[in-house]
Amino acid sequence: MVDSIREALGTLTDALASSPSLSPALHARWRHGLKAGKAALAPELAAAADFLDRALPEANAKELTKELAEPTGEMIFVWAAAHAGRSDTKLAHVLAAASQHEEHRVRARIIARNRIVQGPLVDALACAPLLGTGDALRQPESFEALARMEILLWEAGACALQLPTLGKWIWGSHETFEAVVATPARGTLRGRVLAARTLEVAACGLSPMTDPELVGRTLQVLQPLLLHPEPTVWIHAARSFGRLAGVFEPLEGTLLDWVHGGSQVLRQRALTAFASLPSERLAFLGHELESILESPTEKAWGLAAAAAATPYLFHERRKLWDRLAARIVEGDGGAVAARALGRGLATLWRRGDERDAIRDVFRQLRQMARAADADAVEEWRRWLDLLAATDPLDDAERDPLDLETGLENLARLAAQYDDEEADARAARFAATLLPTFTEARRIVLGAGSLRHRAAALNAIEGCARSLALRLWGPMLATRPGGEAISEPELEETWTTVARAPAELLDVVRERRQDAHDESDFDLALEVLALKLGGYALDACGEEHHMGPGRGETAHATCLWLRKLEGLVDGSRQMPSALQSSLSALFWRLVDTTRGTALGEVDDVAWLGPFAAWWALVIDRPAILTQLATALPMIAEGALETCCALADETRAALSDGTEDGAWGDAVAAKLAELRADDTELAAALATLARALDGFAQTAGPKPDLEAHCVDLVLSAERLHGALADPVRALHPAKTDASDDSLAERTSANAPRMASVVSRAIRLRDLSLLEVWFASLGPTTASLVEAAIRSAIARTPPRPPVPKKKEPTMIVGYELVKALGEGGIGSVWLVRKPGADRYFVLKIPKSDALQSASDTEREAILASFTDEARALAGLYHPNVANIIDRGVEGDVPFLVLEYLIGADLKEYATAQPMTLFELRKVVIETCAGLTALHGAGLVHRDIKPANLWLRLPLAGGERFDPSKHRDPGRATPLATVIIDFGMVRASKVAADVGGRFVAGTPGYIAPEQVLDPVELDGRADVYALAGTIYNVTTGRTFFDDISDPRERIVAHMRNDPMEDEARFRAYPTALVKLLRAATAKDWRDRPTPAELARDFAAIV
Repeated sequence: MVDSIREALGTLTDALASSPSLSPALHARWRHGLKAGKAALAPELAAAADFLDRALPEANAKELTKELAEPTGEMIFVWAAAHAGRSDTKLAHVLAAASQHEEHRVRARIIARNRIVQGPLVDALACAPLLGTGDALRQPESFEALARMEILLWEAGACALQLPTLGKWIWGSHETFEAVVATPARGTLRGRVLAARTLEVAACGLSPMTDPELVGRTLQVLQPLLLHPEPTVWIHAARSFGRLAGVFEPLEGTLLDWVHGGSQVLRQRALTAFASLPSERLAFLGHELESILESPTEKAWGLAAAAAATPYLFHERRKLWDRLAARIVEGDGGAVAARALGRGLATLWRRGDERDAIRDVFRQLRQMARAADADAVEEWRRWLDLLAATDPLDDAERDPLDLETGLENLARLAAQYDDEEADARAARFAATLLPTFTEARRIVLGAGSLRHRAAALNAIEGCARSLALRLWGPMLATRPGGEAISEPELEETWTTVARAPAELLDVVRERRQDAHDESDFDLALEVLALKLGGYALDACGEEHHMGPGRGETAHATCLWLRKLEGLVDGSRQMPSALQSSLSALFWRLVDTTRGTALGEVDDVAWLGPFAAWWALVIDRPAILTQLATALPMIAEGALETCCALADETRAALSDGTEDGAWGDAVAAKLAELRADDTELAAALATLARALDGFAQTAGPKPDLEAHCVDLVLSAERLHGALADPVRALHPAKTDASDDSLAERTSANAPRMASVVSRAIRLRDLSLLEVWFASLGPTTASLVEAAIRSAIARTPPRPPVPKKKEPTMIVGYELVKALGEGGIGSVWLVRKPGADRYFVLKIPKSDALQSASDTEREAILASFTDEARALAGLYHPNVANIIDRGVEGDVPFLVLEYLIGADLKEYATAQPMTLFELRKVVIETCAGLTALHGAGLVHRDIKPANLWLRLPLAGGERFDPSKHRDPGRATPLATVIIDFGMVRASKVAADVGGRFVAGTPGYIAPEQVLDPVELDGRADVYALAGTIYNVTTGRTFFDDISDPRERIVAHMRNDPMEDEARFRAYPTALVKLLRAATAKDWRDRPTPAELARDFAAIV
C-alpha cells in the first residue's frame, strides 16, 4: 500500500510539474468525486487520483508522516484541500500527520479550519485539535471554524457521541479548556448548553493523569451547570458528571451522598449521573442503582432521572435498562418517566446506528402517548412532548407550531455539511418565531380543548427557548458560498416574549376574579409566565443585541414578579410546581446580575450583593429563601444570613436618619454581605456624603447651586444602580465617567440642579414631583426628606407689592389671559381701536423675579432664540407670527388668532373616525416637519393644541350641535398652536429644566426631565397619544390615578401594553402606533414617515 501511494503521488506530481494547467481538473475531480474531471484527465492520471481517493483516508499516521517528508508530499496537501468539504472521506488523521512537520503546520491548520467549517461532524471535530490552544482559537481567522464547532458540538451532544480525541485536546491545556468550555459556561444559554454537551462528549478523553488543578477547575465549571434549572443544560451536565466519575473514583462518593441525601434536585442530578457511569464502574456500583430503580416506591421523577441516562445505560448495563424501560412502558412514572425515556431513545435514534434495537420500546412509548387521556394540562403537555420525540419513528411531520423541533432538525443537517439553503431556512425559521408565538398564545387563551391548549403552551415555551438559544446564530456565521445571510431582526419578538409574563399574570388575575374553575390551567399559566421571564433574561444582552440589556431586563423582571399572587405579601402557599419555577427564575436573576460565580467564591459573596439590591428594590428579601430549592449545595445558613442582612440593610437605610447619617451603618451591612466593593455600595456612599454636605443648605446660601448639583448627581447615580442590577452588583469603577450615571444624565444634572435650587428658594416642593417620581421610591424618599429640610431652613420670600394689572403690553391691549407655560404667559390681545385679535406671548414676571441673574439671562436668551426661530416659520399648519421684539429688556411674540375649535373640543362632541383624522394627521405632521426643521420641539402636542380652522361667521363660536357635522362645517386646515413649551432641540446645560414640559397621557418618556438634547420625535409620541384620545376618549395610562406613578409609567412602561385597548384599530395602525410610541426615540418614525404610513393605512 505504501509503495502504491508513493507511486500514485509521484505520477500526479510529475504530471502537474510538466502541465500545471491540469491542477483545476484534478482539484475538481477530488472535490466532487467521480462526477467531475473525467474528460480533463488522462486515464493514468485519473486512475492515480482515484486510487489516492481510496488509499489516503485508510493510510496510517506513520506512513503519512513519512510520505509528507518527501517532495511528493505536496500532492497530499492538494488532495486534502480539495476534500475539505467532502462528507464521504476522512481527513483529520492526514492533517494530523502533516502537523507533525514544522514546515507543514501552518498549511495543515488552514485546511483544518476549512474542514471544520465544511466537513461532516466526526471528522470535522477530529480536526479541532489542529487549531492549536486557546490563544490560537481567539484569532480572527478562526471565527468561522469556532462558529461551526458550536453546531458540531451541539449535534454531538444531541447524539451523545464519545469523542476521546476532543477530550485530550480540551484537557491538554488550561487555555483550551477556558476557551472551549469555561468561557461558554459563563455566557449565554446556548453557551451553557454547549459547555455541558462538550463535557459530556469529551469526558471519555480525560486522563487520570490530567493536571489536578485543571480537574478542579472542571468541577468548578460543572457545578453551576449541574444546578442550572434548564433541562437542556443540567441533563447533559449530569451525564458528563457520571462519565467523569468513571475516571476519578472519588466523585462516586459524592454521587452516593447525593443519591441518598434529602435534596430532590441533587438526587435527580445524581441518579442521571449514576446511570451514566461507565460499565466498569457500574460493575461495582450497579447494585446501588438496581435497588433504587426497582424500588416500588421510587417516584416518577426518579425514574425519569435514570431514564435520561438512556444513551449510556442502554450500552453499559443493558439488562438494567431493559427492566427500567419495561417498568416505564407498563405505566410506572406516568408521563414524566415516559417522556424522559422517549427523549433518551430519541438520542439513540438520532445517532442512527441502533434503530432496530430500540424500535420496539420506542413504538410502545409512542402508542402510550397516542392513547393518553389526561385530566391535567401539565400531564397533556408531557404526553405531547413524548409524541413529538417519537415522531421520527413514523417520519411524521412536526407540528407547525413546533419551531423548536424544526430548528433542531436544521442543526442536525448543518452538522453534516455546511449548506447555504439550510442557513437561509434557519433565518426564515427565526423570522417566524413572532407570528408562531402570537398564534400559540391566541390558542392558549382561547376556548379550545385542554389538549389543544396544552400543545400551544408547549409551542409558546419552545418559541421562547428557541429565541434564547438562537441556534441560527452559528449557522449564519459561516458562509459556504461566500454570501452572507443577515441575522433576522428579532427586537419585536424579544419585546413580545418579555411582555408576555406580565400579560399572563394579568390574565390569571382576571380569570380568578371572574371565578373561572380551571385552577389547574391558571397554575400552568403562572408557571409559563415565570419560564418565559427566564428565557427573556437569557435572550437579552449585548451578545444578542436584543432588549435593553441584562440589567434593565432583570430590574423589569423583579417588578412584574410582584404581579404573582401571594408573592409580595406572603399570603399564599405556593404549589410545588410554582415554587420550582420561582426558584429557577430567582436562580437566573442572581446568575444574570452576579454571573456564574457559584462554586468559585464564598456563597455569601455570590448571593449577598444580590440580596442587598433586592431588599432596596423589592423590599422583601425573605422571598429569596425560595432559592433554597435551586441551590441545594449552598452552605448551610448562607441563604438565611443573606436575607437577614439584606433586611437589616433596608431597615438601616429607611430608619428616618437624616443628612446621610445612615451611611456608616449601611456600609457595614454591605460589607457583611460582601457588597462593599460594588457600584451599589459606592452609589449609596456618594449619596450619604452629598446629603451630609446638604445638611445646612438653604435658599439664601451662596453655595446652594453647588450642593444641588452634588445632590442631583449622587441621587441619579443611586437610581441608576438600583435600576440596573448588573451594573450595581459589579465592582464600582474608579473612573467617574464609567459609574452608574449615564452620560446623558450627567450632562443634564446642572439643569435639574437649577430646578432643585429654585424649588428651595421658592419653598415649592411641587416643582420636583416629576423628578422624585423618576428616581424611584428608595432614592426619592432620601432626597425628598433632605430637600424638605432645606425648604424648612429657607425663610419665606418677602411679599412683593401687588402691581396694578396692566391693560397694555408692548402696544397691545390685553383682552384676557389664555394660559401659561413654565416660563411664558399667553394673552388674547388687540391693537387699540382695531377689531382683529391676536395672541401675545411674553415671559412670566414671577419666573423672572424668582430666577437668579444667571437663570434670568438664560430664560430671556431661550425665549429670544425661540421667537427668532418661529419668526422664520411661515407654514399653513403652524400658527403664524405677526410681530416680535423686545421691550424693556423683555422679549415678546405676537401670533395670529384662529377661528374654529381645538381638536379636544371637536372630538369631545363626537369621537373622530380614522377617515376624519386622516387629514388632521397629515397636516399636523407637515407642521411638525417644518417646526423640527427649524430646530424646535413643540413638547406639548395634544388635542387641545391642534386647532381646526372652521368656516364660522365672524364672532361665532364653535357649537358642537351645528359645527361637529363635517357636512355643515368642514374643517379647512389643522394648525399647531400653543408654543408655551416650545424649545430648541439642543440647549445649554444651564438653560431650561424649569418645569415639566408636556401633559400626562401624551408626554414622551425622554421628555419628562427636560434633557439638554431632545429629538423632535418626542412630538411623534404625543401625536400617537392624540390619535388614541380623539378616537377612543381615553389617554395613555389613564387608569393610573397617582400623578407620580403616571409619569413613571410614561418613563418605564409601554403605552400599548394592553392590546385589548387597540382591538378596534386595523392591525397595520396598531403596528404604526407601537412604532410611534417606542421607548427609544430613535425607533420612532419621523413626522413625514408617520403621515405617509397613516395615509396608506386609512
